[in-house]
Amino acid sequence: MFKPFHNNEEGISLRTSIKTRKIAAFLIVLFLTLYISPFLPTTFAAETALTVSPNEGFVGDLINVNGTIETLSGNYSILFDSIEVANGTADNEGKFTDSFTIPHSINGTHTIQLQDITSATTDEASFVVKTAYYVKAVNVPDEPSQLQEGVQVEIRANITGGGTSKLYQHNIAVTLPTPASSTYYNATLPLLTNENGTASNTLIYPTDFLPAGAHTNYTGTYQIRLYKNTTTIGAESSFFIGLTNATTYQRLDWVDIKAMNYTKTNENATVTIQFGNKTLLSQKVSAENGAIIYNWQIPINASMGSYKITVATAIQDGTIKPVLDVQNFTVPGISVKLLTTNLNSEPLGGVNATIYRIFQSQETKIASSFTNSSGWTVNTLDRGGNYSFKAFWKNVQVNETTPVLIQSDSSWTITCQIVHMEFTVKDGKTDLPMPFIYLNLNINYRTVTNVSQTETEIYLTNNTGKWILRNQLVKANYTIRAYRIELLFHNTTFTIPQGEKWFNISIVCPVYSLTVHVEDATQASLGGYPIEIYEFAGGLYNKTTTDLNSGNATFDSTFGLYKIRLYNIEGTIILNETYYSLIDANAFFILRSSIYNANLSVKVLDYLGRPMPNVKVKLERENVGQRELTTDGNGVAFFESIIGGDCLVSICISGETPTETVKVYVEKSTVATITLEKYMVIFGIVTETTQFGVFITLIVLIVLFTFFLLYRRRRQKTSTEK
Repeated sequence: MFKPFHNNEEGISLRTSIKTRKIAAFLIVLFLTLYISPFLPTTFAAETALTVSPNEGFVGDLINVNGTIETLSGNYSILFDSIEVANGTADNEGKFTDSFTIPHSINGTHTIQLQDITSATTDEASFVVKTAYYVKAVNVPDEPSQLQEGVQVEIRANITGGGTSKLYQHNIAVTLPTPASSTYYNATLPLLTNENGTASNTLIYPTDFLPAGAHTNYTGTYQIRLYKNTTTIGAESSFFIGLTNATTYQRLDWVDIKAMNYTKTNENATVTIQFGNKTLLSQKVSAENGAIIYNWQIPINASMGSYKITVATAIQDGTIKPVLDVQNFTVPGISVKLLTTNLNSEPLGGVNATIYRIFQSQETKIASSFTNSSGWTVNTLDRGGNYSFKAFWKNVQVNETTPVLIQSDSSWTITCQIVHMEFTVKDGKTDLPMPFIYLNLNINYRTVTNVSQTETEIYLTNNTGKWILRNQLVKANYTIRAYRIELLFHNTTFTIPQGEKWFNISIVCPVYSLTVHVEDATQASLGGYPIEIYEFAGGLYNKTTTDLNSGNATFDSTFGLYKIRLYNIEGTIILNETYYSLIDANAFFILRSSIYNANLSVKVLDYLGRPMPNVKVKLERENVGQRELTTDGNGVAFFESIIGGDCLVSICISGETPTETVKVYVEKSTVATITLEKYMVIFGIVTETTQFGVFITLIVLIVLFTFFLLYRRRRQKTSTEK
């Protein structure tokens, strides 16, 4: 009977063992997966794919690339014919956007390849490089300088995206300004490309150009064209030739004038300069080797605007150019940049920076503007000369005026008498910073129009005890007031010395001596009693014991509002608690406990208001043992020299169970009258009021019944007698 049961047990055991092994194997695989997962490749997304836009162009063009790689958040590289031109990291979906410029390469089809660095997968796109032609004058000076008549011009031709080591033969043509419009060509210009399809060559105009007679003797724009063949233009540009060496000038600058091809015998020409309808110069100048050369200085009082310069022959049958020697130049004025800073050399915005012209010791206001947030303002002067700068802050001049000579564009720094201020409030006892100090700063100053102005700044200090007030007037009178818990402890008037970068003011909260004299309810001194003070705002704490003889306790404490606590000798009961404002030196304060050594008279009355003698009275107070007395013949129980406060008074008529309990606040000499309306005293015996009522009712009933019996007997007797 037991064998099948035994076999079943073995089967259960076998199945349990297999299940346990499966669980163990699962846990091992899970552990290994978690352990080696950081070393496994990142999760793969879609296949690596590449898109480029555009798919054809020139060397130097910007190409936009969009793509996807298999590795999420993986690194990628972009190659142009095996040269890496871009790389980066894809987003968490494997996507990216990038760009690069086409490197120097020959014309034709090229391969752009995207590589997924982690998975080593790639994708490719084709790009066609086209041949580009360039031509320009390379010795042109930067504006406002310019080339002048008679100059040699260096012209450079370039090819990119050409064939490998291929020789290109092209022509360069230069066309004179209209209305002349003659064109000159160079002999064939060879351009031999390198292995990257790039070539460059230069030539000089007019030296290298045909037919004979090429020149730069006209004022105007010269067109340059590169011809790929006799009719097709591969590239074009231009350069300008002028009469003067620049297009703009400032006062007192020299205008270099040069006009060519005045080749007649003894030829001279008139140089004319006009401003509007006014002729400023008309000067005859003799030609030297066909050149009219003259220098004219811009007057210091020249007006701003456009000037016209003309050079024309001054002799009969003189040179008449098809392109007239006429050109404009500009006197834009003198740009004056002003930077206003405070005494700490920091940019100061919002300053009214004013420029005055000084002439014959007289100042004339000519420009005024407010500096921006970076401290800068820009003004344009119509002429050079002696000037002064004045800076105004809140309509107060805040700089020293010094004359300066301005003849060209320039930048100036105006240092303003504006200063940073830092107030630091410290505890005079601990030297620690004091938070929650209310500071009130009154600022009084006079404007340039002699108007008195008053401003007020307020601040509540934080844990650092500091207040930084930036950019304040040096020329002002200041009054700083410091308050603690609305109590004034510091009041100072001051001015700021000249030249201070930072003006620091230290405010020390004073320390005063406070003597507390402690008395009980009878005004007797209490010596040896614990007393402590808490500072209301900062939480400063101090504890001591009153002097055994005098009952005094002395504290050296910081100005402020304090909570003072007096304890019993054991320190378990607060005998008194009060607030005291410590605002004076050598302060003296009497702290009287009206509940310590107080007296309590408990008078117990019955329902009729009569004293109840021989009644037990219990007195209870927190942290004090229970006391009990029995009322005297006047119904009074007198408790002497107790710790008062909130007390419980219980009346016990019989036994220890209170008949009535009353809460009484005891201080000094307190009388508590307790009326027990449920009790009466009859012949010295305490009786409940209800019992007395029953007793009276019985007596009345007995009396009434007696009268009834007497009345009945009397009537019976009268009836019998009749």
